[in-house]
Formats: sequence, C-alpha cells, structure tokens
Amino acid sequence: MEKITVINYTIMKFYNREKEIKLIGEIIQKKQAQLTVIQGKRRVGKTTLMLEALKKEKFLYFFVSKKTEKELLVDFADEIQRKLGVDLYGEFLNLNKFLEFLFTYSKKHQLIIIFDEFQNFELVQRSLFSDFQKFWDTEKGSSQIKFFCIGSMFSLIKKIFTSHKEPLYNRATQIINLGEFNLATQKEMMHDLGILNPRNFLILNNVFGGVAKYWELVFDQDLARKDARDIIRKLFCDDNAYLLYEGKNILIEEFGKNYENYFAILAAIASGKHIKNEIHNYTGISIDVLGGLLKTLEEFYEIIERRVPVLEKNSSKLSSYRMRDNFLTFWFRYIYRRNYLIEIKNYAGLFSYIKRDLDTYLGFAFESLVRDYLVEMNYSAKSIFDFDTIGGYWRRPSMRHDNQEMDIVAVSHERREVLVGECKLSARRINKKLLERLVWKADQIKQIKKYQRQYYIFTLFKLSKKDRNFLIKNDFSCLSLEEILKMI
Repeated sequence: MEKITVINYTIMKFYNREKEIKLIGEIIQKKQAQLTVIQGKRRVGKTTLMLEALKKEKFLYFFVSKKTEKELLVDFADEIQRKLGVDLYGEFLNLNKFLEFLFTYSKKHQLIIIFDEFQNFELVQRSLFSDFQKFWDTEKGSSQIKFFCIGSMFSLIKKIFTSHKEPLYNRATQIINLGEFNLATQKEMMHDLGILNPRNFLILNNVFGGVAKYWELVFDQDLARKDARDIIRKLFCDDNAYLLYEGKNILIEEFGKNYENYFAILAAIASGKHIKNEIHNYTGISIDVLGGLLKTLEEFYEIIERRVPVLEKNSSKLSSYRMRDNFLTFWFRYIYRRNYLIEIKNYAGLFSYIKRDLDTYLGFAFESLVRDYLVEMNYSAKSIFDFDTIGGYWRRPSMRHDNQEMDIVAVSHERREVLVGECKLSARRINKKLLERLVWKADQIKQIKKYQRQYYIFTLFKLSKKDRNFLIKNDFSCLSLEEILKMI
C-alpha cells in the first residue's frame, strides 16, 4: 500500500481490509438474497468497513438506536424516502410492516440494506427476529435484497445468529468476523503518524492492539509525532480523557448485572494472577463460582483464553488464563485498579504509577508481541521458522527447580524441528548462564527431546556486534523488534 502521511489530511485514511471489501463486493453481485452478519469487538471498525465497501453503491442505512418502535420507524421511513424517493404516505404501523415493504420493494429492485447495532432490536421489539425469519424464509427466493447486519455487542449478535434457540439461527448466508489490524497495518499507521520506533510500537501495540478506533484517536486528538507516554497521558490521565472510562463503557452492557465479578476476575488476570487459585485469592470469589465465570468469559464472551504448556493435553492441570485483548489488559491493570486516584482526580499520580510499572508490564507484553509476529509470518516467505504448534512452556516450581518457564516454543512435527525463544527487552540480561539454562529447560520437554533445535533471543533493539557474536558462538540466533519492523 502506498505510504501517505496522513497528518496532512483532515480525516484519517482508510487502512487494510482489502479481503473483506472484496468479499462484500462479491456478496452484492450475487443474484440471490443475502443475509450477511458483520461481527467483531467494539471499535474495531465494522461500520467504517461497510461505508467504505459500499461508497459507490446506493444503500439504505438504518441505525437501530434504543428508541421506541414508533420513533425508530419515523427514522427508517425518512431514510427510505430520501434514498429511494418513495412516498410512503405516512409512517409504518409497526416493524412487521416495515419488513414487508423492504421485501416487496426488493422483488423488482436490488436493495442493499445496513442494519447498524442490529442487536438493539432485542430492546425495541424482540418479535422483529421472528418476523424477520418469516419474511426471509418465505420471500428470499423472489427477492434481490442484500442485508448487512452489524452488531457491536459481540455476545448478543453471536447469540442471535448462532444459537439454535433463536429464530434467526442458521439464516445468515455469510458471517464476517472482523478482527483487529495486523502488525503490518499498525506499523503503517504509526509510520504515517510519525511515531514509529521500536519502543513506541511495543507500548502502543499493547495499549491499543489493532483496534481501529484507538489509532484513529491518535490522529483526531492531534497526537501525531508524540511519544507513546504522552499519548497515554492524553487519552487516559485527564479529567476529560477519551479512554478513561472506555473499559467500563464497552463491557458493562455486555455483562449486565454480574459485571462486578467479571471485572474483578479481569483485573486479577491483567495484574498477573493467571492461575485459578491466584484469581480466587485476589477476588475472594469461591472456587466453584469462579470456574463457571471463567468458562463464560472464555467461551461466550471470548475475552480470556485458557492456556496449557505447549504439547500438553488440553486437560492439563497446569492451565493458566490470559486476556485476549491488549486494550482491556492495559485498562484493567492501570485504570480500573487505580480507580481511587481517579475519584480524587489525582491524574498525575495515575500517570506516575503507569510510568513506574510500564517496563514490568512491557516485559510480559513483549512475549505476546513476538508470538503474534511469529504467527502472522508463519508459512510466509518472511518467516524465520515454520511451525504447526506454538505456545509457552512452564512447570510448577519444585524443591530442585524453581523456574522451568520458556517464553516461546514453536514446533514443526513434520520436520521434527523446534524453535525455543527467550524474550529480553535489554541486552544487559543476556549472559552465559541464561543461555545454558534455556538449553537445559528445553531438554526437559520429552516430546521434543530428539528434535533439532533452533535457539533465539528476542530483544527490543538490535544487538551490538559484540553481543551478536557472543550468541552466535553459543549457537544462538537473535532478532530484535527493530529488525522485525523492517521485515513486516
């Protein structure tokens, strides 16, 4: 993609999403009626994607706000009259009549429709889902209608279309799961904003992840060319900071009345309490109740993930929990846990705490970033190692061995090869003992004992010639984030 310095623009340019735009174009060209669901976490850019993909098409855009049915129908009728030039002679009597009009009109005309915040029909008039099912099942064969249903409440939009108890179960002709921007796109945005360097990339990747809205804020808040810490202070540590209450705003509606228990669990995990007993001790939630809440957060809301050591069975008792979302990890670790500072408006104290703890946080975050890089590059021409399994490795401390953790273990069973990696932000912590210890720990994994091994040290900045020669002499390779950014 052509590099354009967006800081000279009045609006931020559109990034990536070529595959999704192509797919949407193909859907529009189909002769049959289509019911497409666009789902993904909040702020990831679902609406922006649709508006970009359809910018050359005529379409109806219906925003399902939390109004009464009558108020909503007035908005819908106005959109139809403006876009189609159809005189409706008044308002629709109800949503059923509104749907009847759409399907009737689409028998003679192609009709492209966006329902934004589709899940809000649950609050406006839940019977719409049953009415929708009835019209879809009976009229789709003679219709040229193309529905695009966008939902920001991931759990609810997923339930509406994938739960066998719901009227619209199995009706979607296409479900597009819109994920976060990949590392290459984040690099492109940071370059365009004039803030690209290894440390800024590490920090902002682990604050914003690949969520489109948060990167757009850097542009909108005139934070181009600023250091990552200045961006954090502006967006989190001020009375009117845009992201100060963001975690609460995006989750409290999802969780409903049980949000306090869920928030306590997420704060525990974000603070480094990854084992079930650690989470129990941190939150005070009973083990029996905690198990159910963790399962819901993992399987229904998809906010956390359960990990086991690489090559272990999924039933392993050595499981641990991690957050799947970089932004929520940061927000729960620093903003939610320091709410007492926010209540007394001590934003200087909040920012001071973030700065003091940031290097500790980034040490763990660097592991995740390197793993993301390896996964994104896997099987590509730029990959340093192709694998079919990747993860971390750990054992519980014993009397003889207090630490058997390895940051990255990637395995190719087909080639019987393994990459063992250690992530260190600073070269100062690399020494002979560290390398010998890593080799010894790899020897303890019986599944790869006879596999050919490659050892890697991952660092933030490129190593000096002296340090690189030291690693090479000990049969270790090295790769820095500085070098990775030139490769992606």
